Amino acid sequence: PAHTTHVYQGLDVVIFGPLKHYWTQECDQIESSRKQSITKSNFASVYAQAHLQALTPDNICTTFQKTGAWPFNPDVVMK
Repeated sequence: PAHTTHVYQGLDVVIFGPLKHYWTQECDQIESSRKQSITKSNFASVYAQAHLQALTPDNICTTFQKTGAWPFNPDVVMK
């Protein structure tokens, strides 16, 4: 719906920010310690490590709380 993109802001801060951080960290580790680059064949395993670190149950719950989606908080949603 129109004028509701702010509701998803929590995803940027709580989920995608850390995911980007951990993805970069995993890529740097692969490239420096193993002297490999990210390829189609190793992408999923490298991404999986970043995904597991960023998308924890606590982070997911925090996202819903910060956006006011659950528990529902109209004051946060209407900001």
